[in-house]
Amino acid sequence: MKPSPDTELAKLSTYLSATLRGETPVDLGWVWSLPGDGGLNWLSPPPPSAEELADAFLNDVGFQALRLGTLLNEPEVELLTAAVIRTLPPGQRQATHLIIEALKIAARQQRESSLRRVGAGVLAVAIAAAIWAGLS
Repeated sequence: MKPSPDTELAKLSTYLSATLRGETPVDLGWVWSLPGDGGLNWLSPPPPSAEELADAFLNDVGFQALRLGTLLNEPEVELLTAAVIRTLPPGQRQATHLIIEALKIAARQQRESSLRRVGAGVLAVAIAAAIWAGLS
């Protein structure tokens, strides 16, 4: 049975909140140094790219446990958007777009990795069956 979108939204929102508080290995501290929409903060280092942030998510056990890549399809991206908007401080359009894009990349890579593992498992079973049939 597939978990409800509300359950998944709550899990992702909880994870993102913990990440913003510095309770996970993923660094989102740069969000707090971004100015609100319409300004620039020249003293702060630039935020990571979406790809760098996606890699950080993929390397975090807490993110891996969410299994977004096995649950989400492209149409369910609204869940990612809702979780990020629910979690980030208002007026952080740049951070919102960056984190949503990073989560989409990470979920896609997680799904592709899962499909490769399933495919390898099916291939191993097929090879074992062929060997077994050849021995009989």
